[in-house]
Amino acid sequence: MKFNFSYSFRLSYPVLIWEIACILFMLVALLNIGTFSSDEKTLLTNFSLLYILGNIIYLIIKDSRYSRFVLPQAKVLNDNIVQEKLSQELDSAKVSDTFIAFFDYSKKCTSYALISIVIFTFSICYWQFIYSDNSFNIILTLFTGILISSLLSGFSIFFPQLKFFSIARQCRDYLSSKGRCPIESNFQSIRVKFFFLLIFFLDTLILYFLSSYATYPISIIIYLTGLFMIIFDTLLLLFYLEKAFDEFFDLTKFNFDNTDLPIFSTGSLDKEFVNLAKFLNEISIQLYFFKEKTLASEKEMGNRMEELERFFDLTIEREERMIQLKKENAVLREKINGNKIIKDEKK
Repeated sequence: MKFNFSYSFRLSYPVLIWEIACILFMLVALLNIGTFSSDEKTLLTNFSLLYILGNIIYLIIKDSRYSRFVLPQAKVLNDNIVQEKLSQELDSAKVSDTFIAFFDYSKKCTSYALISIVIFTFSICYWQFIYSDNSFNIILTLFTGILISSLLSGFSIFFPQLKFFSIARQCRDYLSSKGRCPIESNFQSIRVKFFFLLIFFLDTLILYFLSSYATYPISIIIYLTGLFMIIFDTLLLLFYLEKAFDEFFDLTKFNFDNTDLPIFSTGSLDKEFVNLAKFLNEISIQLYFFKEKTLASEKEMGNRMEELERFFDLTIEREERMIQLKKENAVLREKINGNKIIKDEKK
């Protein structure tokens, strides 16, 4: 039996899986680097599992196409996107709504993932503050929470944008072909994504600090697991950047000699690439109309040249005819004058 998951669910469930992996990593790390009693470990484990279960239920309620409480943005995405493509029956307004719905939905995913981890971290810190005298456990919990917060926020930004990349370009292509301006929104700068590279480097240092408090070989397992998660997030970011820059270089290689109006669009949600495509479209429109105006002027000039050539040919023919008539007139005058002379001599 093949399950037909909604598009919004295919966007959100990888984020949920990554969140679960981050919570479990945090749980295992805390149990091995902190100083907890057996009862505290049991309580922390049960709380983590219940928290994960609560997140799963929340996702089903907010993303399932059969739920009454589904997010309006998720409903728009599920209605307008079929098999990773825009539905063929959409008009310009619905295409624009689809893009805006994704933009809002991706921000909600990122916000929810980050808030969820922050609540989880501070809940454990508060529990330790109330029921434990070990302040060092709280410090370790905060550092672990910072580590997984950066990993989860990075994944929740990169993955949805990477998955929506081709559809974003379809939306912009469709709207441009209909003479409407591509969607404008408050896009993030690509510098934010490069900033994550620095954050991931700092995560590596935090991970080394945390794993050093675990016993061998658990410390090696914690370090390698955390390093794998950091590398995975970094590769996801680099894959997105590679796709965005490849598209950027494709934009700069466009041939303006084409007779049709060239349309530049991008699947990126980064401000720099969006502004570049917008600038190229403005230049393209100016060059296209300048080319059309030049072609029209050349055509008009060609028509005038044809008229001048016809006028010139008619003028030359007239002049040649006048010269011929003058010659004939001169010949006739000579004949007439010769006849007069003969008549005078006879007299």
